Amino acid sequence: MMEQAGISRSTVVSLLLGVLVYGPVINLFFAIGEEIGWRGFLYPALRQRMSTLPACLLVGAIWGLWHTPINLMGHNYGTSYPGFPWLGILGMCLFTTSAGTFLAWLSERSGSLWPAALAHGTINAAAQVALLFRGRKGQCARPGVLPSPAYWRGCPCWSCRLSFWCGREAGGKAGKIVKARGGTDVPPRALV
Repeated sequence: MMEQAGISRSTVVSLLLGVLVYGPVINLFFAIGEEIGWRGFLYPALRQRMSTLPACLLVGAIWGLWHTPINLMGHNYGTSYPGFPWLGILGMCLFTTSAGTFLAWLSERSGSLWPAALAHGTINAAAQVALLFRGRKGQCARPGVLPSPAYWRGCPCWSCRLSFWCGREAGGKAGKIVKARGGTDVPPRALV
């Protein structure tokens, strides 16, 4: 398949090296800007008004829609897939909701934005692997699927984590608002 797409082994090795070694660190500095907004401001503000599950879903949907302009330009998924651009917008919203759940968990558990920013940088670096599935001029080398099939595998994994996390938070009843200290929601920790 790599040969059909015109990709050499050295390109694959350098791409994977970048994804695993220096890509996450370089992308960390770009991702911290988004993380300040999504997990440093919006998520804690929503957590003061709602439980974890709705907050994660809302931040993920907003984050996904925020990427719509670059999706319309073909940046993330190209333009040749069936259902362009709507399937790409939907795919991005599913991905950002799932990934955002994991990033929110990292931020809450660590009390810092830096682990989430590093993970976000790693995700951005890993997105470059999608280049292996593209043909000439950014067109999908595998018609019928989005050029980045990795997120189709990742979304269920992170979604399962969300269910587990929300279930533990709500005493085993996912989606239930946690009540503590006189019946008020537990406020999120300050992350910035």
